[in-house]
Amino acid sequence: MSDDKRHWADKLYQTMRKPYFPKGDLAELRRGQSRHSAGHASPALWKTLVNYAPENQWAKNQGRVRQLQVVCGLLAELAHRAPPGPGSPLGRAMAQAEVSEARVMRLLKAHGDELHDSLRGVVHLLASQGIPVRPSDISWLVLSDGTPSEEQPRNSIARDYYSKAKRADSQGT
Repeated sequence: MSDDKRHWADKLYQTMRKPYFPKGDLAELRRGQSRHSAGHASPALWKTLVNYAPENQWAKNQGRVRQLQVVCGLLAELAHRAPPGPGSPLGRAMAQAEVSEARVMRLLKAHGDELHDSLRGVVHLLASQGIPVRPSDISWLVLSDGTPSEEQPRNSIARDYYSKAKRADSQGT
């Protein structure tokens, strides 16, 4: 996935953090990420897609709309709870939060709704611990699922997680 296609999520996240982004839309996006709302795109989602997501990402692909619904909901969760500042790569943030290796592996092996559920739990944990994460990593993982390049973000997450964990181990000994 090209950098332009990934970094729209960073821009959207920064916009969600602004005081002028409607709080009702933020809440609606957070609620709309659940599996129970699948197929029921909210007005907040459509406004967000039309205003912030590249049209080639969603205009002719209903499955992509569902993935973008998940991404927007996860970014809204971060915008609601996470502190401001530059986000860390997802793998590094998970290592910082001391997410278990088993949970990381479940995330990396998951697809479809299982991936969305697993990532939702990780993002909630990171946000509640005040650990900022790079939004483009979240969108890259979700939007690459089921594509020929789906291993790229997973490998990147694993590399960052284990690199951070290795540094922590070597400093602790």
